[in-house]
Amino acid sequence: MNSKRSPSRIIFLVFLYLFLGLMALVFILPVWHVIMASFSEAKVLATHTGLVGVPLGEPTLGGYKIVLSSPNILTGYANTAFYVIVGTTISIVMTIIGAYCLSRKSFQYRNRFMLIISFTMLFSGGIVTLYILVTQTLGMYDSRWALILPNCMSAFYLILVRTAMQNVPESLEESAMLDGAGRFTILFQIMLPLIKATLATINLNYVI
Repeated sequence: MNSKRSPSRIIFLVFLYLFLGLMALVFILPVWHVIMASFSEAKVLATHTGLVGVPLGEPTLGGYKIVLSSPNILTGYANTAFYVIVGTTISIVMTIIGAYCLSRKSFQYRNRFMLIISFTMLFSGGIVTLYILVTQTLGMYDSRWALILPNCMSAFYLILVRTAMQNVPESLEESAMLDGAGRFTILFQIMLPLIKATLATINLNYVI
């Protein structure tokens, strides 16, 4: 095997590395700017324009002291952790159960429910209707649940998981039933292990 590279290949690699290096610089510079600005003096930073390559003025941790001394920081992170853990758990559980029910041919009204669910992807009641629902009907005003329950399940992700479950051979489910397995056993021990890739993608999107 000839290990020598042709001139065209070398030129291509040079331009490729230059392009990738430029792209990496474009992505790194804003992060570097924020880091250096966080160590700069506030008065000097306020009068500065353009990128900050090094800390302006005398390097200081004053900004970090002000931020970390605020009690709202701990509350903010606690809310974030709550929304991510509880919200994602509720979303993924409801999506899995809903998708499994709608993917079974034995469920008589699955097509009607899918029509209703798909309709919500095209039309919605609007933000005013959602506000009335959350504040007056559900009574969740000024509550963490107001951010979790109204958006706990995505119709698009439900359809994706449903499609993945429909691609699982029915013979596996029939064999499990003959062996005495129930619906939950089939769902958690047969279905979910076979669609792990889809669930991982859906879970990541719910977290984001």
